[in-house]
Amino acid sequence: MSSLTVELRLGHPLEDIHPTLSNGPGWRIPFWTQGCSLRCTAHCLNPNFLEPSGGWIRTVVDIVGAIQNVIENSPHSVEGITMLGGEPTDQAEAVTFLFRAVRSLGLSTFLYSGMSLDQLYRRHGALLAETDLVMDGHFDPKRYSETASWRGSDNQRLHSMGSRYEGAELDAAFRRQGKSASVRLAPNGAFSISGLQSPKSLVHRSSQKVHQSVR
Repeated sequence: MSSLTVELRLGHPLEDIHPTLSNGPGWRIPFWTQGCSLRCTAHCLNPNFLEPSGGWIRTVVDIVGAIQNVIENSPHSVEGITMLGGEPTDQAEAVTFLFRAVRSLGLSTFLYSGMSLDQLYRRHGALLAETDLVMDGHFDPKRYSETASWRGSDNQRLHSMGSRYEGAELDAAFRRQGKSASVRLAPNGAFSISGLQSPKSLVHRSSQKVHQSVR
């Protein structure tokens, strides 16, 4: 079987993908995998992505094609993709192949996982070899932080896995972008929100963005 025909179970339709500034440095296309075997916290930010059944199954080649289509039609310069969940390492082989393919296009890769970096090294070395940034650890509402970059709680750690990103560069990107939520309204009236926020600020900022998008 070709690496491009390996299937990945997503928690959302492939047609919904779009670039945001809420999921890492620069404009990035986020994906959420369906299924999580870790169940590492009772306060998961995406409980609808926990069950391993359901979702949308697409091949790596389909996903890469969708990414290229978004890039070609986006007014923004897309820097990379971000994989969240669910728990992406439950589908490590498919995510590895996807990361390898998008890096060949010059894009960067960002992995979120409830595992620690040490656990990821022990279990998923091949995936880390194709990863530029890792956010490890589960969300802990007792340690929620408004200032932690691209994460909900300060127990989570951001790791640069190679030479593509330096610490100062990441700090500068977060200062420019800030902590935000991205709200997208679909033609059928459905909307999606990405970006880690406290419930209070999420409602406030989301309502502002919805208002701005429909003016």
